[in-house]
Amino acid sequence: MSIMGSIMLLMDFYKKKYEQEATSGTDDDSNTSLADTNTDTPSASANNTDTSPAIVSTRVSSSTNRRLLAESNWKFVQDYLDCMKDEEAVNWNVIYTQGKDQGLFINYTKALSMKRAYYHMKSQTH
Repeated sequence: MSIMGSIMLLMDFYKKKYEQEATSGTDDDSNTSLADTNTDTPSASANNTDTSPAIVSTRVSSSTNRRLLAESNWKFVQDYLDCMKDEEAVNWNVIYTQGKDQGLFINYTKALSMKRAYYHMKSQTH
């Protein structure tokens, strides 16, 4: 599956998850997995023990999805920066808005927090 396909699946998952939370009035739905969005798959919350394979699988899946989303976020930023002229000032609000329009930066509410996270990631990889 392509990165954009993964992102779209992830976005659909979170949309459904937050719609469920809004209607149920609870914020504690940590046992939900991408598999739970499929009506043919039993819910991971059916067996709510710490050693449940469904819960372990959910943790791995969530970690993988966060990593894929982060990689997509930073690839978008890097591609944007690569296309800029050398003397052009970086407008982080534009990058943030365009990324949001493409379903990226879902963990960030402001361009400044996205910018800080990008530079933090860059400092960790160099």
